[in-house]
Amino acid sequence: MAHPNFLSNSRTVVIGGSDGIGFAVASGTLSSGSRVHITSATPEKLATKIQLLRSLYPGLTHVSGSTVDLSNTETLEANLQAVLDSAIKDTGGPLDHIVYTAGGSLHSTALAETTASTALNSFTVRYLGPLLVGKLVAAHPGCYLTSAAGSSITLTSGMWAHRPIKGINVAMLGATEVLARTLAVELAPIRVNVIVAGPVQTDLLEKLAGGKEGILKAAAGTLTKQVGPPEGIAEAYLFCMRSSLATGQSFIVDNGVSLA
Repeated sequence: MAHPNFLSNSRTVVIGGSDGIGFAVASGTLSSGSRVHITSATPEKLATKIQLLRSLYPGLTHVSGSTVDLSNTETLEANLQAVLDSAIKDTGGPLDHIVYTAGGSLHSTALAETTASTALNSFTVRYLGPLLVGKLVAAHPGCYLTSAAGSSITLTSGMWAHRPIKGINVAMLGATEVLARTLAVELAPIRVNVIVAGPVQTDLLEKLAGGKEGILKAAAGTLTKQVGPPEGIAEAYLFCMRSSLATGQSFIVDNGVSLA
């Protein structure tokens, strides 16, 4: 028996799929035969990335997208529901996979200058967003996500949850890992996992690292001596989508940073 392509003819939404890791995940799922819906905060970027995906895979036209603002707690749930509504409409039915890579900027704030407001701001996109996605799936059984072990939600955390650095509030990353385990129990048999990412070559990392020199320094602090491309870590997301046995887990893909 030939090894099955578990993503063939599936339906996937990548929230945050117009940039960095999310775009690499969208590309990987599309290449495996999934119908893909991505999101972006700006219509111009969304249109550009959809066109790019279509040019990369000229025989595969099943890619669509939505613009969405995830920064406002008052509109967050309604905006996410609109994304899911568009995704099931454009892909042709209930989804098989939801991938959440949206993150936005990580603001540097000294602990002595932190306020309740600034501390909570970082939770809106990175924690409340995934939480409300889980809520919408639970509140509408079988509507947004097929209720089966073949279905999955994959969230995103980072190694700073395990090795914090001064000046950046990363508590939401650790909270997201706990959330993934909680949702795995709540939404079973739907599977929920989280990817704990190390340094990956993205615009966000370059900004936080202070440019090319900072990227080289980050690479030196890994066992692989590289800051890998987004496509490398996208493979971890694809595994979580494909394997019907993986749920409730935090998968660390960090270039060996935790051991360096």
